[in-house]
Amino acid sequence: MKRCYTVFIFGVVFLISACGGSSGGAGGSGGGTVNNYDVNLSSLTVSAGTLSPVFDQAVTVYAVELPSTADSITVTPIVSDSKSTVKVNNAAVSSGSASGTLSLVAGPNLINIAVTAEDGTTTKTYKITVNRVAVSVNANLAGLSISEGTLSPSFGADLISYAAEVPYSTSSIKITPTVAGVNAAVKVNNVTVNSGSESGSISLNVGANTITTVVTAESGAVKTYILTVSRVAASVNADLAGLTISPSAGALTPSFGVNAISYTAEVPYEIESITVTPTVAGFNAAVTVNTVSVNSGSASGSIGLNVGENIITTVVTAESGNIKTYTVTVTRRAALSTNANLSGLTLSSGTLSPTFGVDVISYAAEVSNATSSITVTPTVAGVNATVTVNTVTVSSGSASGAINLNVGANTITAVVTAESGAKKTYTVIVTRSAVSSSNADLAGLTLSTGMLLPSFGANVISYYVEVPRDTNSITVTPTVAGVNATVKVNNVAVNSGTASGSITLNVGANTITTVVTAESGAQKTYTIKLEVNATILPYLLSASSYYNSATSKYYIRVVYSEPMDLDTATTASNYTLTEDTSTACSDIAANPLSVSAISSTVYDLETSAQCGTGSATPTVYRVTVSSNVKDYKKIDSISLPNAATTTGTSATDQTKPRLIQALSLSPTTIRITFSEPMKTGDVTGSAECRSTYTTAATCTADIDAISGTQLKYSIKPSLGTIQSVETTADPSVFVITHSGNQAGVFYTVTAYAENAVANISEDRSSNDMAGSPQNRITFKGMGEGNSSFTVGSLFNDPFADGMLSSSVFKYAGRIYLGPDSLNAGAFRFEADASNPVAVTFWSVGSVCAAGTGTFGYGSAPVTPYVDLGPNGERGITGFNSGVVTIGSVDYEILMANPLKDAGTYTYFTQDIDTELDWKSASFSPATGYLNTKSVQLSYACGDSYYSGLSSAHGTQAPILIRQKLTDTNSDGVLELSGSYIDLAVRSLSGIGKNGSNPAADGAAVVGIDSMIYIPAGGTPTPVNSFYIANNGGVARSAMGATLSFTTFMLQSYMGGVTLVLPDSNAGLEKIRPGQKGIPAMVVYKGHLYMVRNLAVSQTAANETVNNGAELWKCTENCSANINWKRVARSSNFNYDGQSTNSSNNKAIGFLQVSGNALYMGFDNTADGITIWKATSEVISEADFIQQGNAGLGQGNSVSYIYSSTSLDRLGRYYIYLTVGNYLNAFKVIRQID
Repeated sequence: MKRCYTVFIFGVVFLISACGGSSGGAGGSGGGTVNNYDVNLSSLTVSAGTLSPVFDQAVTVYAVELPSTADSITVTPIVSDSKSTVKVNNAAVSSGSASGTLSLVAGPNLINIAVTAEDGTTTKTYKITVNRVAVSVNANLAGLSISEGTLSPSFGADLISYAAEVPYSTSSIKITPTVAGVNAAVKVNNVTVNSGSESGSISLNVGANTITTVVTAESGAVKTYILTVSRVAASVNADLAGLTISPSAGALTPSFGVNAISYTAEVPYEIESITVTPTVAGFNAAVTVNTVSVNSGSASGSIGLNVGENIITTVVTAESGNIKTYTVTVTRRAALSTNANLSGLTLSSGTLSPTFGVDVISYAAEVSNATSSITVTPTVAGVNATVTVNTVTVSSGSASGAINLNVGANTITAVVTAESGAKKTYTVIVTRSAVSSSNADLAGLTLSTGMLLPSFGANVISYYVEVPRDTNSITVTPTVAGVNATVKVNNVAVNSGTASGSITLNVGANTITTVVTAESGAQKTYTIKLEVNATILPYLLSASSYYNSATSKYYIRVVYSEPMDLDTATTASNYTLTEDTSTACSDIAANPLSVSAISSTVYDLETSAQCGTGSATPTVYRVTVSSNVKDYKKIDSISLPNAATTTGTSATDQTKPRLIQALSLSPTTIRITFSEPMKTGDVTGSAECRSTYTTAATCTADIDAISGTQLKYSIKPSLGTIQSVETTADPSVFVITHSGNQAGVFYTVTAYAENAVANISEDRSSNDMAGSPQNRITFKGMGEGNSSFTVGSLFNDPFADGMLSSSVFKYAGRIYLGPDSLNAGAFRFEADASNPVAVTFWSVGSVCAAGTGTFGYGSAPVTPYVDLGPNGERGITGFNSGVVTIGSVDYEILMANPLKDAGTYTYFTQDIDTELDWKSASFSPATGYLNTKSVQLSYACGDSYYSGLSSAHGTQAPILIRQKLTDTNSDGVLELSGSYIDLAVRSLSGIGKNGSNPAADGAAVVGIDSMIYIPAGGTPTPVNSFYIANNGGVARSAMGATLSFTTFMLQSYMGGVTLVLPDSNAGLEKIRPGQKGIPAMVVYKGHLYMVRNLAVSQTAANETVNNGAELWKCTENCSANINWKRVARSSNFNYDGQSTNSSNNKAIGFLQVSGNALYMGFDNTADGITIWKATSEVISEADFIQQGNAGLGQGNSVSYIYSSTSLDRLGRYYIYLTVGNYLNAFKVIRQID
């Protein structure tokens, strides 16, 4: 068979023809067999490069492209028919194995792969042309870049020299070369770098740094590129090129300059913050504003501004590290002052009337005819305020120009314009007289100490003043009212409005005269009778025990009423210590081991070991002071009380500290004294509080149960913020500083106790303050005290416990208030309100013993309506003092009226120290006592005291108990004489159940409302008469060993319906006089007066009617109805100048004799209480003069009168009332005649 085929080699066509025979070669790319033999390859691969096209057994011609570096290759053929053989370039190769290494020359290399069939003649040839590229001679870079700076000139392959500049802060650089030639290599500073990759960091010195980049072509050709990098030296420039603040309301002063580093700026109050924009001058300099980094030329963050100076620092740090600081002091002005007040206003002639006051805008002044002109000197009070006088601007504090005066009135105006623009006009009318002034009046009269009585008035020429006995001298400041008037004090000339020289005072009476001489020569004399107190002698206020664990010593601290002589008060032999002998406690020494002065009024007595409340034998100790101890002037010896008791302390259970004294030091400071040393400093439990402390920083930490506000200390009434409480040299004495100014009224300081938040503790243990009432103390503020009912309350919430009502009473020549809300204590003071001191109540016991219980006092004080007394009492309704006569000797006693259903005890005391020891007197009438509610009244006369018990009328009428007293040991200590006597008034017609009015009404509660004794030699007749009264009527008995009462005046005689008592426990706790039918009987100028309160109906307890009160009077033979006359009804009292009565006066709340006057007052829930005063010998309703207006300036916050008492001292008469409205804490008001 004849075959033909074509082979293409390198584009040249060779035509080989073979015809005939059975032999022949493979042809072209034809079929898969030749002569029926399979001479194909199933695979063909090369060791380098890639066949093109992809292998196909039918394709016999291929090409492979290799780089110049490839100098050899192998071929691996695999035959399709295993019987075939294969040769590569005529060298046999096993199918599937690589050929031998075939050397390659630059350019095309032909490789033949021949497949031979098993017949040995049939063949097929595959051809691969391998083109080995020629070696590259390209040594160029295709690119060159640097990590810092910029190449100069820009890169070009043929440019081999470059430069770059970098700042000082660039300490190294990296080079990135990219080669252009195939297989070219590159080195940077002789270190090989991959093409297109960064070199390693190349350190740079300041100045020129040469970096070489060498490229080696594949052929070995070399080309070098040179880069010179210049590193600039560090900048030392730390200047600012600019500095501004925003808002621009505050311009810099001086204007910004590079070399000026201190600036000021001022912004208005409205700008609360600013920003600062600094621009640096130096290369790479950094800047901070108030330590916060800021970008140059950018604004800082907002900087808050306080009122006043604010210092802002801008710190520039040069590249070299040099530092320069710029300071801007920004002053934020205070808010524009709205104060348009004057702080002063004076005239070159004449005297302002009234005396200048900030809020007084209208004045008058008189000048003589000789004064033809005047200047005015105004002083502004407000910041940046301006002032004009008669429209002409005047500098503050400087005199105006001369203002001409006409004869007669001349109006001068001073207009103040505040910084804010607010205006205020002050007007002075200056009267130039046509003739000499005859005005010899004073416009004012004041003293350096003491209070004028009555208050100053130009037409009042006689005054009385009382000062403490330690007052050695006084000054008087008179202010004349008349033009060109002159004044002398005790015949020594004094400038008007200026204090006189010091006037020496003697103990007792002193007279000071102030003589005013008018311009015309007319004279007027004002006289002050000044009494240096000679009657209040020093006495012992209190005693308290404490233990000092640091020294293991025991002390009893005593406090005197006034400064004492140091020599006698620190002499141990002047003190006697006794104790309750009923305990097994070892006796202490009879005298202190030593006495040390804590202050002029406080002394510590060191004792031998005591037995405290934590020991097995708790003991009460009494300190008695010898008469050798004198006041600091060494004139007067200690007076009564000269003794005080205290419960002992122990090393294991110390007594709790208490407040024992408070004194005003200035209008804004108070000195308080604790019973023992307290914790001080910045620690938990500290009695101090200072703003510089952390733990004890604030005085407002504990919670006040009354007001709900947070307080560590409180002062009531408020004296503003308590700013600090700081210790003195003695850690038991502290000074309170408060923001408000004291007035001449009473304030109560409370130190809160036993609270985990902010307790106050003694310094040697964890014992906190004692509870109420021992954690509070009362003092009189620095100022003129109230002398009239009309000028406000002398006390407001006296116990700082929110108590709604309480009693005022007199005892042992002093005024007492009490009890407090816990029925646990009271406090007392002199008639003139000096020396206030806390009083607590102990129950019955021996000379020193505390007995079995107390009235509401203990480690855990309790509230009313539970057992508060030693015999299960609920508390105390009130107190009455009186005098009993044993033989011919008078003894004053104080009686407590206990609260208890079915009570069987009454109580009395002769004690006059600060812990009143009560003695009990029991009773148990055969009938009636089981139904009693309370003792509402006690009365002392003869050799006995009498107690009236109220009861539910329908069950049992009232009980009147007589307790006789005697001085068994002739030592002045009274004891009970025999058993009680039941005076059987429950069966007394009118007074008791039988025959009384109303008739056996179960809702009506009756008691003994009032009692009075007319002694032999007294008036009115019959003398030696004992009267009792209640809603049923009035009864009398002759006083004697036995009493037999006869009712002589019944309700039927008096007409109308008499008020009955409220019938409930709550109502009977504290019954005010206005809730009683016959609340008072008094003798005034020989006449017996009686109050009667009416009701709507007999069963309507506590329902007094408008105008439902009467005043009755008897002149003689007062046991006969016919001699009792109604003096006045409430309808007769047209108050507040009304022509007719408003019908709002209700029950009479008090009837009290004070000096030469009879006082009477009405409850009035609509307008407030009304008080009336009469001084006539025989009184009718027309004789009563109203004192002030209804409510006394306090409205119906004083709707009720709870109690009253009066006391005279040194010819002055003091009358005290407790008042309120049952909604707010009670108040105390007073008047002095």
